[in-house]
Amino acid sequence: MPRSTGSTALRRVRLPILTPRLLLRPPRRSDVPALVPLVGDWRVAHPTRIPHPYGTKDGYAFIRSSQSNRRKGTALALSIFDRNDRRLLGGIGIMAIDWKDRRFELGYWVAPSDWGRGIAVEAAYAVCREAFRTLRVHRIEARVFAFNPRSARVLRKIGFRLEGRGRQRHRDGRGWTDDLQFGLFEPELRSPR
Repeated sequence: MPRSTGSTALRRVRLPILTPRLLLRPPRRSDVPALVPLVGDWRVAHPTRIPHPYGTKDGYAFIRSSQSNRRKGTALALSIFDRNDRRLLGGIGIMAIDWKDRRFELGYWVAPSDWGRGIAVEAAYAVCREAFRTLRVHRIEARVFAFNPRSARVLRKIGFRLEGRGRQRHRDGRGWTDDLQFGLFEPELRSPR
């Protein structure tokens, strides 16, 4: 799809995306005060590609780039909220969109206080299901750092398959680390329930 068609396609995504426990919607400027302390936590930044330290200026820059990327059809960022109390729990998004080959990369993070509750699994399943239905995506990819087995379990629970290992693909303050590469096709997507 040409770029203009990509932006048109992203507008077809039915927002907000609702699950039994979650509300997923594009981030807003009003989210920044809740976003910064969560994303600024080293436990969130370290196993992701989120920069650390992360301050208020970073939060507002993220909101601006998210809005711009969505308009251009190059990415879709969503904030994850508790459906009942509207508390920010994390973020999820599709990026590296390739409209020609109908594939993209999935990324996500969850606040440490909500780890172990299945938040990432529920959100990832909902986003993948919506992408296959609405965007007619052929393939969804995801990469996780090899030292992050929790994130790999999130992907496996909804049907992603391990496809490879990128040796010493990323550098952080401690040295080089491998990443695990996963892929998913629509018939493989399975509900986490």
